Amino acid sequence: MAHTHTEAQFNALTDAFRARLRKVSDSGPPHDRVQRIMLALGYAMALTPTGNPGFTRPTMYKGMTVNVWVADESISSWPRSLLAPVWVGYYTPDEPVELIQFHEYEKLVDYLREFHPEAFQTPSELAAGQS
Repeated sequence: MAHTHTEAQFNALTDAFRARLRKVSDSGPPHDRVQRIMLALGYAMALTPTGNPGFTRPTMYKGMTVNVWVADESISSWPRSLLAPVWVGYYTPDEPVELIQFHEYEKLVDYLREFHPEAFQTPSELAAGQS
């Protein structure tokens, strides 16, 4: 059943984003799919300011330049599934690094839909594949 969710999510991606995704290596175990998606969206894999693995990229948040970090809900690793809960933190890009705000999402795909809608055809098509 989880395989059906994954296929529905992939099918809900726009053709343009699918083309970008194909340019990222497709080797490795299935959980690497999340890594491929995040890399295609411009995230890098690195250690968070607390020393744990996560995905990061510079972005704007409430009019400020920040580094956004996306990690699993325990903030101890990067997310391994599109359907897993995630923690998203916004940090100052300066030294010393300071947490500005954080949010928790029930699923990584919810965060991606909110902040990267260009990667999906429509949220309703993605949701339809999850029922």
